[in-house]
Amino acid sequence: MRDSCVRPSEFTFSMLLCCVKCGNYAKEIHGCIVRLGGGYSNLVVGNSLIDVYGKLGLVDYALAVFFSMEKVDVISWNSMISGCCKSGYEEFALHKFCLMGRRAFKVDEYTMSAVLNACTNLQNLEKGKQVFCLCIKLGFLSNTVVSSAAIDLFSKCNRMENAISVFKESYLFDSAICNSMIACYTSHNFEVKALELFVFSFSENIRPTEFTLSCVLCSAAVFIPVEQGSQLHSLVIKAGFEADDVVASSIVHMYSKYGLIDLALKVFADMDSWDLIAWNTMILALTQNGKLVEAICLFEELLQSGLRPDRITFAGVLLSCSYGGFLEEGMTIFSSMQHHGVNPTNEHYASLADMMIRAGRIDSAIDLLHTMQYQPSALMWELILRACGIMAI
Repeated sequence: MRDSCVRPSEFTFSMLLCCVKCGNYAKEIHGCIVRLGGGYSNLVVGNSLIDVYGKLGLVDYALAVFFSMEKVDVISWNSMISGCCKSGYEEFALHKFCLMGRRAFKVDEYTMSAVLNACTNLQNLEKGKQVFCLCIKLGFLSNTVVSSAAIDLFSKCNRMENAISVFKESYLFDSAICNSMIACYTSHNFEVKALELFVFSFSENIRPTEFTLSCVLCSAAVFIPVEQGSQLHSLVIKAGFEADDVVASSIVHMYSKYGLIDLALKVFADMDSWDLIAWNTMILALTQNGKLVEAICLFEELLQSGLRPDRITFAGVLLSCSYGGFLEEGMTIFSSMQHHGVNPTNEHYASLADMMIRAGRIDSAIDLLHTMQYQPSALMWELILRACGIMAI
């Protein structure tokens, strides 16, 4: 298009920005807009820039565009508030919401859902209730995006009765509200209710999301027999989600909980690619099913793949070393954590202490208590005291 000397319009830039997944590309397009004299006079382009910078976590750039625009509308405010929420600037998002009201901008359902999400992330129930009451006053609870955000707020703030009330009073059911309620049920250990709602929503042709399926699969082994777990797996394939990494990892987790580690390994092996969640799930599955050497070998494969392990990865592999009494291997892995940019937590120290105790090196475990970065957890003291009692120290 540029080679043909055709000047791009504001809609060209808007569509380009919708496809951007990298901050450098966003900045490059932004620079091109400025060079061509687009500036910040065009509302469509300005809003697209705010939106993409917010989604990429570049809040400073989004703010710079917002404050440079000659004119803003409710979409500008919504993109700014949503971007702040996604990047961990929830308090700033709430401040912007208040400022929006003072400047007489009319809020919409997207504004309210973003502000409810900010209150959820902050776990600020009082502010959340105020926003919820405003939603009722403005008649936004008929919108399922707002209702699902309210359910999530009450769920995360441990107000299960309020979440159920919002769900029951909803005007209609769609994937957003059903998925939020299923997630709410599973996070509060109402697994049967979650499965009932999942089956009902499927019968009503309400398509589940990857997140919903993940919630149901992860809790399936707790309350349904293995045959129904296999049926859930078949349902995943039928719905076309078997290629999704998060869903596949949840199937691995489910079969692991059933003790069907060979099936878990098959699902893992059949995945098109493995993200860190998949590796972590499989390492922990092998550990929990007594395949300790295999778990450590899989950890080595992960390192060779070029992915960077996180604290969950190390928790799983150190647990394998602990269960197997592989002290030297465990100490080497523990020592490598800093190299990978992971600070050991109490959980990691507890596994190392358990390895030392199993190897009869109680003095080393006691020394570890005095050198660790944190206050020792109750579990660590319990391990030491139990070992001292057994050894009659």
